[in-house]
Amino acid sequence: MTQQPSFTDWLSALKNASTFDLYRLSALIDDELANPQRLMRLLASIQPGQRATYYEARSHQQRPCRIERILQKYVQVLDLTDNKRYRIPPFMLNLDGQSVDIDLPRGEKLARHHLAVGDRVAFIAEKAGYLEGRIIRLNQKTVTLQTDTGHEWRVGYGLLQRPEIR
Repeated sequence: MTQQPSFTDWLSALKNASTFDLYRLSALIDDELANPQRLMRLLASIQPGQRATYYEARSHQQRPCRIERILQKYVQVLDLTDNKRYRIPPFMLNLDGQSVDIDLPRGEKLARHHLAVGDRVAFIAEKAGYLEGRIIRLNQKTVTLQTDTGHEWRVGYGLLQRPEIR
């Protein structure tokens, strides 16, 4: 039996793809996500009251939710973290409990897709030295993080590292 490639394997393969190949793949994925048969199968597999998680792409977080209503093309969920209701496309639901963690290959620098809001990271500031903090926002080219002393920093992705194990 052949094992499915991990998400990290897919990501590595995408790094070697041309921009045009990425565009073509994006169009194909968009078509598959809009496929009516796929959508009907997905909607038939869920029910109101069901607990699940959904992947929130801006923060790169998996958030716990309870499905409240099933609409034609959307699902209304109650986010169990902030107790707010959201109308999301059903493909955002992680019904199989798949991990959203991305393993970082040795020697590769941290990038936006490796991180999520809430992750602990470290960096070396020119005057302050080694600092650790928790990510509070993922920006286009930087993260906003808050150190343990309460100070906020905007740090470029290329300067970040995983914290030292103590």
